[in-house]
Amino acid sequence: NYPPFTRVINIYLKHRDLSVVADASVRYTRRLQELFGNRVFGPEEPHVSRIQSLYIRKIMLKVEIQASMSKVKAILRSVYEAQMADKSLRSLVVYYDVDPM
Repeated sequence: NYPPFTRVINIYLKHRDLSVVADASVRYTRRLQELFGNRVFGPEEPHVSRIQSLYIRKIMLKVEIQASMSKVKAILRSVYEAQMADKSLRSLVVYYDVDPM
């Protein structure tokens, strides 16, 4: 279940407050697990868990190569928008790394 047979998408969440990023990453992971099941791994603290003043958490998603990436993208976008609806998470930074090296 690794490339080239699947796509790996790493989702990074960053925030200045450790408790906020920890809580947000758990909620984000639970929502993704509802949609993608056992393809979601994490959240985990990366080796470099803080850069400057931002704490980081990582979630890994494995998607079959045959899956429609446009549908995956739409699902990830909807999960992101639902998370950002919470006013306490407005300053949360979320970014995606598809097929990291």
